[in-house]
Amino acid sequence: MSFTQMPAEQPPIKMSVGDMYSIAESMLSNSECPVFIENMGTENKTKWQIIIAYVSEVGRCGKARMTIEAQHNPSGKGKIELFHNDKHIATATTRLNVGHAICSSKRSPADVFVPLLSSNFFMLIDKIQLRLNKKLELRNNTNYLIDTFESYTDKHKGNLCYGCPKNCKLGFVYSGDYIYPTIDGEQITEFKGASGNMVKTGRHKSFRFHKDGTEWFTDERLIDKARDVAKNCYYYKQR
Repeated sequence: MSFTQMPAEQPPIKMSVGDMYSIAESMLSNSECPVFIENMGTENKTKWQIIIAYVSEVGRCGKARMTIEAQHNPSGKGKIELFHNDKHIATATTRLNVGHAICSSKRSPADVFVPLLSSNFFMLIDKIQLRLNKKLELRNNTNYLIDTFESYTDKHKGNLCYGCPKNCKLGFVYSGDYIYPTIDGEQITEFKGASGNMVKTGRHKSFRFHKDGTEWFTDERLIDKARDVAKNCYYYKQR
């Protein structure tokens, strides 16, 4: 027996801190677009805001904003939020409580190891300081940022493909012990990859969870797998 699951839109998309760091680092190091950094922190909270406005040679333009924050208390997990053209499109949260480790006056012996285990979050704070002090090496990565922002904005729109006017629904289906992507309700077990080889799509249902029971392949990630398969569609390639 199989059944298709089509999750409702879930703004914002859940991302890893590592993926969010890559976007933030590209925003901070961009040499071609105005970058604004604001310290919004208080005595009990670290909070930074990064804003970048962009215009490409082909007329693509927009604004992205990212906030990075953590409360200075034992339960102060780091949180990073991404907004594109004022829409909240992605979020990431550290697994560890980083707030105590940020505030040196409240740091405990155990907090010494937190920056090592949550390195991307702390490296991001360091990158902000480097940019403010004009010591960060800059480069032109505007096109990468625009592609990234637009890609996540598409994902944020939910379970639809925007590769052609048909806008097929994307989903996934459980069939036995495996999970397969679906496009417009059709189960896709394999597709022809870029090299011409047939690529199997099935993933065992055990892949959905880490060994500690936390979810790994969330609904959003499974929809992303269907979106990746849809990019090999003939009509998608013609756009």
